[in-house]
Amino acid sequence: MEKNYNRYTVDELDEFKETAQSLGNYCMVKMLGTIAIALIPCAIMVFTTKIEYITFFSFLIVVAFFLITCVSAKLFVIYCDKKARSIVIEQFNKELDSCISGDDIIEKSSKFITLKTYQIPTSLCVCWEKEKAWLEADYGEENDNARIMCCKEYIARVGFYRCKNANQYNYILQELGGNAFDVAHKNINTD
Repeated sequence: MEKNYNRYTVDELDEFKETAQSLGNYCMVKMLGTIAIALIPCAIMVFTTKIEYITFFSFLIVVAFFLITCVSAKLFVIYCDKKARSIVIEQFNKELDSCISGDDIIEKSSKFITLKTYQIPTSLCVCWEKEKAWLEADYGEENDNARIMCCKEYIARVGFYRCKNANQYNYILQELGGNAFDVAHKNINTD
């Protein structure tokens, strides 16, 4: 019996990231409006009379508040993006663990390079009994954490392919592009 995890759809996670981006932008626009409103009286006082320390100090407080809010909004957007990525990757790993057991025979292709996995060596794994295929990357010598995260997210978003025979297997490799088909395709006998 397969475990049933609460799985967010890719669309729900993309919507979450877009909402966070919109909220961050909204906060920055509101603070720009606030600073503009605070600048008008300060500018009038500067040009009409001597600047008073209190006015200048209150202006600095508004600017500091604006900067803190902008930085907080940007950090919130970055946090939401990372959280959405980690949710996608975690869900894929849970699904993989729940559908593929230790007794299943898994065939793994030779490593190939494709732009879709950010040129990180990748293999196509297939479990013929369950008719499922998925990508598995080899991060062995990769030092760029950003590329690794992008690759993991791509693999998780793709999830599982349905793979019943060598024709479907070869089709998946063709769709991946790069040298995937040349390196890992299966010969099909037409006899």
